[in-house]
Amino acid sequence: MPITVMVNKEDYEKNPQDVELIHNYPGAEADLIIHSWECPNRKDKAFDKKIGDGCLPFCRVKGPLYMRTSLKGLVILTGEHNYYDDSDFFVIYWDEATQTPKEAGYASTRGWTYPNHAEVDATPEILEKYHDYHDRLAEQKREAYRKAKEAEPSVGKRVKITRGKYHDNEGEVVWFGPDKYRRSGMVVGVRFQNGEKGFTPAKNVIIVTEK
Repeated sequence: MPITVMVNKEDYEKNPQDVELIHNYPGAEADLIIHSWECPNRKDKAFDKKIGDGCLPFCRVKGPLYMRTSLKGLVILTGEHNYYDDSDFFVIYWDEATQTPKEAGYASTRGWTYPNHAEVDATPEILEKYHDYHDRLAEQKREAYRKAKEAEPSVGKRVKITRGKYHDNEGEVVWFGPDKYRRSGMVVGVRFQNGEKGFTPAKNVIIVTEK
């Protein structure tokens, strides 16, 4: 059983599919009499099992719980977001439409959601898709890192300075590191063809060729 959450009677009547009626949940049994806080009969035991004279419009007879189950065969893991005062409970499930994992909440301490629950039930096929998805993400990150390193003006590469003091000059990178004085990011040290050296922010250079 993946995630099961309460829905109201109107939602159930519109779409009864995958909804189970629970009549005997402790503290929320069907036919339980619920009096509003302002009801003068709320503390009168004679009205524990009935609604009578003096009861207010919000007093009612409790109906069953309508529990809808969804995400069958798709729940990969369960988790909890902890905050200062409350916690929210969620699942990670596989979304077939987008072929990606997604998050869905199913319960919270912010309100009365005790009957709601979730279980991991992902099929082997879904788990394979999930692992393949993360393998692709890892490969994309490795490729992005590789390209970033290729574009990095490391020692030995030839660069062209596109702006600043040494604009339009080319040379070999002899130093690459953080700007320790102005803390303005990374700085490139370049040896020009005439043997002179100059330093410029890394954002001012483009890679021409490697030496």
